[in-house]
This record gives sequence, structure tokens and C-alpha cells, in this order.
Amino acid sequence: MTEHRAELLLPYQLRERIAARPVAYLPLGTLEWHCEHLPIGLDALTAHGLTSAAAERDGGIVLPPLYFGTGGGHAAYPFTVMMDDDREIAALIGKALARLEAFGIRLAVLFSGHFAESQLAMIDRIAADWNARF
Repeated sequence: MTEHRAELLLPYQLRERIAARPVAYLPLGTLEWHCEHLPIGLDALTAHGLTSAAAERDGGIVLPPLYFGTGGGHAAYPFTVMMDDDREIAALIGKALARLEAFGIRLAVLFSGHFAESQLAMIDRIAADWNARF
């Protein structure tokens, strides 16, 4: 198996992966209560696992998951860290996309394991804004 997790790659390995397949996966999730039987990082862990499998199959690199999300109506649940709105998250993603583009990435896949409407709307808005630039 080829390593695709960006945080574990050396610079020359990143250059090789990007040259071979200029795709980056950005897994998104949140820290939230899923009852006693599931980890609080389930959403991001799921997104990271699926994007890692996609990169293993088709190439590209996978960034570490972003464990902050918005929406869903359960911000007060135990062990939940939820942003009130998407401004901070969108700013982080926007900065990451700009840097990835500078590194030679031509396709970025934003994949969320947190399916709150506001989270998905944020991803759609970021994608539309980013794609409109080209």
C-alpha cells in the first residue's frame, strides 16, 4: 500500500504524489456526541477513512481531517464541539485550497462525514466560489 496521508509524507514524496495525480482530499467532520457506543470523532474518522480509500485506489493525497463542523442542532450535547456558523471553517478551507493550488493540486475533494444541512451548504458554497474563479 502506498502512503497518501499528507502529514506522514516527506516533501519529495508529496511532490511525487502530486505529479502523478494532482488531487487532494480534505476530509471534514466534527467532534460530537454519538451516544455511548461510538467515538466523538466518528464523522471525521469516517470521512478520513473513505478519502484514504479513494486515494489508495486512484492516487492523490489526503489531508488530516478537520474535526470542526457546524449545524445539526445538538451543540449542547456532551463532548460536542460545534461552531455556531461556518465562517471559521470556511476560512480554514479557503486558505488550505489556496495553498494546495500553489503546490500544484488541480482537484480538491471536500468530503464531509457530518451531514448537517449547514455543513453541506458550506461545502457547496465553497465549491461554487472556487470553481467560479476558473
